[in-house]
Amino acid sequence: MILFLLGLVFLQEGPLEIVPVEDEMKKYFSKEVEVFGLKVYATKSCPDKKVLHAAAVLAQYLDNDEDGKADNPKVLAEMQKRRAAMVLAGTEREAERLFRRIPDRLRDDRAFQDLYAEEIDPGSRHRFDATLEEVLHLVTFAGYCEAYPDQFGL
Repeated sequence: MILFLLGLVFLQEGPLEIVPVEDEMKKYFSKEVEVFGLKVYATKSCPDKKVLHAAAVLAQYLDNDEDGKADNPKVLAEMQKRRAAMVLAGTEREAERLFRRIPDRLRDDRAFQDLYAEEIDPGSRHRFDATLEEVLHLVTFAGYCEAYPDQFGL
């Protein structure tokens, strides 16, 4: 079950928490959240509230019945195999500069989906929250297309 308390997001097995990046991506991102073994990387300019929102949306797409387990283990396994990750930057321009700096060897062995803080708008009645679309792209392309290529493959 996902609960929102005092600005914190909790999954049944524990909280979604922002921690410093410790893997080879730390040169490019300052913080991350892990969701079912997948990473949500973010630059310093992306507010923590928006990073947690993106992580919560990813968790809800993968565990819609909120029982603490991925609803479709095959989809999750494919995403983990491809090292699927959301990458958050403050703006599209910042993301473009960032992707030019990330070497091909790090980009080629992962499935990245970008999202910008300027387009994350949880709870707005005036704008569409692009988090819903961008996270769905990652789950669709790195998960469903790979797990079920005859039905969902490109």
